[in-house]
Amino acid sequence: MTPPAPRALFIPGPEGLEVVIPAVRNVVLLVFLGGWLIAWLFGELTALAAFAGLLASQPSPGQAFLGFWLIFWTLGGGCAALVWLWTLGGAERLPMGSSVLTLHWRVFGVGPAWGYERHRIYNLRVMSGQSAPPMRTGPSCRACARGGSGSTTTAELSVLGQDFLSRKPDPWWIA
Repeated sequence: MTPPAPRALFIPGPEGLEVVIPAVRNVVLLVFLGGWLIAWLFGELTALAAFAGLLASQPSPGQAFLGFWLIFWTLGGGCAALVWLWTLGGAERLPMGSSVLTLHWRVFGVGPAWGYERHRIYNLRVMSGQSAPPMRTGPSCRACARGGSGSTTTAELSVLGQDFLSRKPDPWWIA
């Protein structure tokens, strides 16, 4: 049995190596969630029309409940839409400058980024299978782990880490 091909792309650039890890494309999820979002949109538009009609009348408990329900219905649909978009066109990008490792979460080129100074990164590793902890993100992340099937292999990360950590950092007064 041969291992699956790595999903990560290693792209050399003018400022260093960039790693691109595309999101897992789950066709069943895309089809199911796409249908669910169409039904959700119908419910959203119906509830908005009903709420607008209730606003024109006297205040009632039904109006308050519908407004409360509409807030959470909209938040839930927004989260489902983000999952659908991530599955359709999301990717993690890791461009490595001379002194900063940056993690970008991009959906069709749009999304947040977190930067980590090279001297603050330690214990960078890959964990796969059931033993992998959930990925911590954001500015407090000390070790970024990728897990699950088809993720970056330990050998790839070893080469990646050696390349990144072997670079001579710019002096602090230049950066």
